[in-house]
Parts: sequence; C-alpha cells; structure tokens
Amino acid sequence: MRFLLGIGLGVLVVIVAGAGAFVSHQEERNTFCAACHVEPEGEFVARLSREDPEAVDLAVRHHRLVAARCIDCHRGEGVTGRIGSLAAGARNTLPFLVGLHQDPGKLRGSFPNNFCVKCHQGIFEDRGFPNHVHSNIPTSTLDIRCATCHPSHQIGDEQALFMETQFVYPVCNTCHQVMHPGISNLIP
Repeated sequence: MRFLLGIGLGVLVVIVAGAGAFVSHQEERNTFCAACHVEPEGEFVARLSREDPEAVDLAVRHHRLVAARCIDCHRGEGVTGRIGSLAAGARNTLPFLVGLHQDPGKLRGSFPNNFCVKCHQGIFEDRGFPNHVHSNIPTSTLDIRCATCHPSHQIGDEQALFMETQFVYPVCNTCHQVMHPGISNLIP
C-alpha cells in the first residue's frame, strides 16, 4: 500500500512540476496573459502591438524602456515570489477551466510594493522632503501601495510619473490625517 501511495505521490509531483514548467514558459509571452486577463490587460497588449506613441501607460513605458513583460511585474521576487505567482495562477485557472470565472477578470487590489521595489530598489533611500512619501512607506503603519498612486494600465502623463490627483490626494490625506489627527483634507 505504501508503495502505491509513494508512486501516486511521485506522479502528482511530476504533474505539478510539469504544469508549473509549462505555465512558466507560456507566461513569458504577454499574449498568453492577455488571453484570459482581458480587461485592461488586453488593451495593454494591443497598445504594445500598435506602438502608438500617444497611448502610453506605465506598463507600456516599462516595456519600451526595458522590454518588461507582464510576468516581470506580476511576479514576486525569488523562489517564494515565483511559487506565489504560480499558486495565484492556479487559483485563477481552476475556475476558468470549470466555467465559474468572472469575465472580464479583475485584479483584486494592487500587488505588493516588493513587486516594484525589485527593480526600483533605491526609491525609499532618499530621505529629502521631495521624496518624503516614498521614504516614509517602509516605516508607515498604513498600507500604501506603489500602484495606488502609479496605476500601471491606465493611460497617463509620463511627465507626472503616471500619477493622477484622483488617486494620489486620497493617499496623501490618509497619511497626513494619521500624522495630524483632527485635520481633514489637507490636500484638495
């Protein structure tokens, strides 16, 4: 009995490892990701293929500067980050295969800052006032995400680092209200 259980476990490990290797290879292509993640990722991939210089979002800009692919930003760092993104993919794939998925699929919240910091390591180091937002994030008790202020798939102004006041000001006010209780809406 133990022998059969061992064989079954071995077969399961081979299947899981094979599926992981297959998906890892496939997700190197943006079109693979956009096949299921249709909104707004499909439009992002379409903007890449058109190479329209006017239609620039943060993700397209990353692609044009350093040939970043979807998976380069949407996976964590190291082995644990890789396993985490594969597990998330598996959680999304199963409902898709049995027809219980939401279409179009929406990302539930922005991904953690370490996804951005793996390439932008120095962002927290400048302690000067112009960078006070970034330099305070590592010690803040608030959950401040890079993608909250810098949405990646929304066309924006490159000169403004793809930030829009409708997203940024609420984050500013939240932090300032924690630092200065009783004062509301420091920023309009």
